[in-house]
Parts: sequence; structure tokens; C-alpha cells
Amino acid sequence: MYLLGYTRVSPEERSNFARSHTIQELQLKKYCELYNHKLTAIIQDLGVKVSVPLEKRPGGRELIERLLAGEAAGLLIQQLDRAFAVTPESLIIADRLNRQGISVHSVSEQINTAAPMGWYYLSLVVANAGLGHQDVQEHCGNYGPRVNVGLGQPDLS
Repeated sequence: MYLLGYTRVSPEERSNFARSHTIQELQLKKYCELYNHKLTAIIQDLGVKVSVPLEKRPGGRELIERLLAGEAAGLLIQQLDRAFAVTPESLIIADRLNRQGISVHSVSEQINTAAPMGWYYLSLVVANAGLGHQDVQEHCGNYGPRVNVGLGQPDLS
């Protein structure tokens, strides 16, 4: 299968070798070697935060255009958060690609949406990430624990 690779390094991660473009690229190549896929190209976004939607990133736009043009049958990323914030948005993008016959492969999470179990696992990863985010918001909000002014005790419910 022909895959188009994508790497992203946020501004904060530029000095983190484990998140570097070089390490991500190496893992993409090893994945293709292991599963006998062909890597057509690796598109990168350097210095871009995950909060920027994929289609609004320079490399992300190019990636989607090339995938939809038929250059590859799948998108290969080192980890889901390299391409999208792990939210329902990632399922929407993956579904949009799937409707065009394009699968999503993630090395770290071992996801391959070309198979039904890949879709199932992608859904679980997104649901768990959403649950964790909601749990933090529920207990901490944006500013830490809420204080019950009447009792002077943190409201941790």
C-alpha cells in the first residue's frame, strides 16, 4: 500500500528530540518496512500547535490535497496528536478520508483504519482522550479547583 507520511513538531517540542521530525520520520519508515508499505513522501509542519486544524496548516493542506488527488491510499502518522487534536474532529477527518478510500495509520497507537478493528480502536482512543479532558474540566475548570465561598472549601465534586 502507498502511504503519505505526515509529521508535526509544535513550537514547544522543537528542543525535544523524542518529538523531533527526524525521530517521527524514522518511525514512519520503520512502519512501512515492517508492514511492506511504500512511503511516497513525508510532509511536515514545523512549529505548528496541535490546536491548529489540519486543513489550516500549510503541510496539512498539502497533505489533504495530495491524498484526495490519489497520490497514496493512506495517511501515516507517528501518533494521532501529530495530525489532529484527539477529539471527535479526528473521527470526522478520518471518516472523510475513508469515504475517499484513504485509510489512517498511526504507528504509536497501532491504528490502521483500513480494517474494522482500526476504526474501533481509533474510536476508543478518541473517546478516552475526550473523557480525560472532560474530567479535568469538570474538576478543575480553567482556573483550578472551584472554591465554595460559603464554606471556604474546594468544591471537588
